[in-house]
Amino acid sequence: MIPVKGEEPGAFVLIRKKDGQKYVMTETTLRQVVKAIGEENFDRFFTGEWVVLNEEERKLAEEIRQKYFA
Repeated sequence: MIPVKGEEPGAFVLIRKKDGQKYVMTETTLRQVVKAIGEENFDRFFTGEWVVLNEEERKLAEEIRQKYFA
């Protein structure tokens, strides 16, 4: 099932079912992944969820946004 963006600031976390590897991504990236592999394959290979960021993670995310996307 494709995760849904929550109300609180956060990020999408995909967990590869094969080995438990985690991938953190934005909504745009998640949509690109789903488009590339299709919803059926997404469900076959990954579980996904919206994770609310703690204060430290929010600061890091903001730092990354400013450094790479400003």
